[in-house]
Amino acid sequence: MNAMHIRKTAIAASMVAALVGATSISTAADAARCVPAGWTLASGNAGCAKNGPWLARGLSASDDAFYVQTCNHPAETWGASGNTSVWRAFDAPEKGWYRLSFSYVGRPGMFGAATSVRVWKGKGTGGVKTWESAVSARSADGFVKYDAFVEVSAPGEYTVEFFQLQPEAMGAATDKAIVIDGVEFVRDRLFERVKAERAEAKPAKYDIGALVYPGYHPEPRWRELGLFDEGFGEWNNIFEAKPKWPGHWQPRRPAWGYVNEANPSVMEMKIDAASSHGVNVFIYDWYWYGGRTFLEGALHDGFLAAKNNGKMQFFLMWANHNWTDGVNNKVTRKDDRLRWPVAIGPDDFRVMTRRVIDMFFSRPNYYRIDGKPVFMIYETRRLVADLGGREKAAAAMRQFNEDCVRAGLGGVHLMGCSWNNCDPEDVATLGLESATMYTYAHHVRPSGPYGPWAERGLAKLDSEKARLKGLKVYFGHATVGWDTNPRYPEVLRQVVTCTPAEFEKSLCGVKDWCDRNTPPGYQKFISINAWNEWIEGSYLEPDDRNGTGYLDAVKKVFLSR
Repeated sequence: MNAMHIRKTAIAASMVAALVGATSISTAADAARCVPAGWTLASGNAGCAKNGPWLARGLSASDDAFYVQTCNHPAETWGASGNTSVWRAFDAPEKGWYRLSFSYVGRPGMFGAATSVRVWKGKGTGGVKTWESAVSARSADGFVKYDAFVEVSAPGEYTVEFFQLQPEAMGAATDKAIVIDGVEFVRDRLFERVKAERAEAKPAKYDIGALVYPGYHPEPRWRELGLFDEGFGEWNNIFEAKPKWPGHWQPRRPAWGYVNEANPSVMEMKIDAASSHGVNVFIYDWYWYGGRTFLEGALHDGFLAAKNNGKMQFFLMWANHNWTDGVNNKVTRKDDRLRWPVAIGPDDFRVMTRRVIDMFFSRPNYYRIDGKPVFMIYETRRLVADLGGREKAAAAMRQFNEDCVRAGLGGVHLMGCSWNNCDPEDVATLGLESATMYTYAHHVRPSGPYGPWAERGLAKLDSEKARLKGLKVYFGHATVGWDTNPRYPEVLRQVVTCTPAEFEKSLCGVKDWCDRNTPPGYQKFISINAWNEWIEGSYLEPDDRNGTGYLDAVKKVFLSR
């Protein structure tokens, strides 16, 4: 199916003036004259847009764009509310998954308007709505690339609609507007290919757990930090990344686009891609600050709502570290400041653990070792201190285990994160049964070629296993690479990148280590950093340079050999 693009349209001077706030469109007829060819104005205002000062980022003078506006008349005309809707029909020659992709820019003060993209069966709106996704625009002059995956159940004509509803009057048209650019709706062959590969995949002899950073979705608590008002989280940092020296590989561009990981259809695609390439466990970074969760939507609303989530197992890695300004790419590391301390007392700890027991541990695809749900702890030394010392920490963990037993789970398998915040004494205090690394960067300075760096990281598996005495099992680990430059304005030279071939060679070494070091009776398990740490330059997901190369390396080593 050919991509659907907006045709070039002449720009009326009055339309440009409306965009920059000088005038507003007075009638729907005026707006209709400027709707791009192929589009239909259902209600409210829409028009042509180019070269507006708040379109500077991402949209050039030659780009085609149009805008839709909400509450496009003063309150005395429209009353308490208003809406805008524009749509365009297209033919889908076959059923399957289609990728809806477009760019957009939101005016300052956009928030409050309910903005969504809808797909309808047939030509026009008001019939059978097959799909809907809410979107929100960035503040100021922000530009966002939007991607979603839509399932078409049968060939025929479908309609894409952009809809805004403003719940309260905001005055003139220029108060609320969103500019849309570069719209296309195309058949997604990569999505179909990974689904086909999944059908051919053999049962895994190894459990490959990829760490998942859930920072790429609308999270209300971002606003408590004054960050990412557009709702796309750290995709903002990835999109804005720039090379900081000649040859520096930035930005890293995801082949699947800047998708919302709290969208079940997005996660269905990712689950198929992972499981067809040998990754059968997602290890979700999980956060708890001030008695509330943070960034849980990617797991709860995305992964667990995906129709095919039964293909993948998952478990939680409690990221019990302080939250700082370190995700704001305008703040240097020197000026980094504490925003949310992770400090947690015994009472709050029990509230938190009861929540994970009730919400996650009993799910059939929650990962288990010795029949017990696995719970990984990022900073064990910090946890011991937060709980009031070793004696109180031991009592809290015994209570945690007893609560799991009463829930019919047989107890809890506690896994430590092996680095300098995990002391040997923590093994006995907390009752840790296993450990694995989070990243080689915790143990070996990220610099130089990937091969020697990964070899030094692999050697650290032996020393960490020996250091953390008392564990029943120490699991293997592999890291794809490292580059945290997108998070900071200064130049950071601690960077390691690798090719898929180099990563495949490293995986072979980790596989051999796992074969030699897994005790009898334990499933062979290897953690990988990471599934999607784009912000740290460590990911298995496809990018625009290597495609599915990193995933293909996992498949070759663990499924094909």
